[in-house]
Amino acid sequence: MLGITQVLLALTTLASPTQMAAAPVCSGAATAIATVRAYPPTDGDSGINLYRIGVTVENVGAGKQAGNTLDSVVMYQQGVKTDVKGLRPLAAGASQTVIFSFQRSTDAGRGTTKLRFRVASNQPNLPRDPNCNAASDTASTTV
Repeated sequence: MLGITQVLLALTTLASPTQMAAAPVCSGAATAIATVRAYPPTDGDSGINLYRIGVTVENVGAGKQAGNTLDSVVMYQQGVKTDVKGLRPLAAGASQTVIFSFQRSTDAGRGTTKLRFRVASNQPNLPRDPNCNAASDTASTTV
């Protein structure tokens, strides 16, 4: 029969974070959206404002992307695909920021337009590493 100290020690060992399965590590390249930044709108002529959104994508994997990698960031406005920006192949830990621009009426209320950004990855003729960070492939903001 176990004493109370032995039972508590056994429960503590079972609940220890070191006993939990570790998250998978990307052995190859793995891009993720690191940040989305909406810049203040520029007052335009004729009742139009110019909006700029910076999206930073980072290679969070342990390897560099192949030279023929064709990644891009796709912008959706209110669920409709409106723009695509290409990315250069990224080394491990490297990042790139792309800027999206669009116009809206000065009468449009702030916080009324939902934007979603998605990393689209295409590595032709190469086996793909598992995407370890699928949750970081998209990001949203409102302006």
